Amino acid sequence: MFIGIGPKAEVASYAFGVLLRQCKAERAKHIKTKLKRCKPATKTQRADEFCTGWVFSVASTIRTFARSEEDTAIINAYTDKRFTGLGTLKASDRSGSRDYGDAMHGHLAGRNARLDHGVGAVGGAQERIGHG
Repeated sequence: MFIGIGPKAEVASYAFGVLLRQCKAERAKHIKTKLKRCKPATKTQRADEFCTGWVFSVASTIRTFARSEEDTAIINAYTDKRFTGLGTLKASDRSGSRDYGDAMHGHLAGRNARLDHGVGAVGGAQERIGHG
């Protein structure tokens, strides 16, 4: 669920969907090219590290779109009133050992992530969100 002011929640949902598809495609490509000879458990761990690097790369760029302090206060008041039992998600860590090479490959691949403007958007047809 995405909560925002005006069209921001819809834009966030769109961006999430687009970036999730790209991350999944890059993960599959990394597995096919770099992890062919790994056992299934190792392959999953290393692919997770790749995705962590990819997300880190993309997230550092998306932070420029972060909401204002005023928007944050409004959204916090809304969620406190509307979703009283809402807690914090605790993610599990599936990685046994860290392979920073896979994370670096993910970080580099994340530089090529792209978001296209939605239909009727002002501006160019595409916007690169990575560093490359």
